[in-house]
Amino acid sequence: MVLVALLSAMNADVYGASCIAYSLVQRGQGPRALARVSGGVPRAAVLVSCVFGFACVVLSYRRPNDVFPWLLNMIGAVIPVVWFFVAISQLRPRRRLEREAPEKLVVRMWAFPALTWVALAGMAGIFVLMARQPDTRVQLYSTGAMTLVLAAAGHTWQRVRTRR
Repeated sequence: MVLVALLSAMNADVYGASCIAYSLVQRGQGPRALARVSGGVPRAAVLVSCVFGFACVVLSYRRPNDVFPWLLNMIGAVIPVVWFFVAISQLRPRRRLEREAPEKLVVRMWAFPALTWVALAGMAGIFVLMARQPDTRVQLYSTGAMTLVLAAAGHTWQRVRTRR
């Protein structure tokens, strides 16, 4: 049963990663080779996702004392970080859209913006709790460092693209 659950999770991860890679290429934010579609499937993106996943498994098997904890620490606080940015990105653009083109708001959100602020406070609370515990503090710092590196890379990428 555990094996089936793991295979299912891996399948979902490969599907998600390949769809995200394909979407990024469509927006001009990824290597074009990943956008090649064959039979309606971005096969190159699926293959790269599989290779990366298996490489992580092999590294984790060959170096269990440092690679696996490192991978765990890098993703430990990713979910709250993602939801934090989702909530932040909803505040400004949604208000502007409500003002300028309310007909484009397909999904209505009740209790806006109060519910968004409650969610932000909850995630800030999670970050505080993680910072107070020695076991999760490393995850918080690792994820924070990864977030800063990715934000700097994204900012640099955008600046380079606008200069072209």
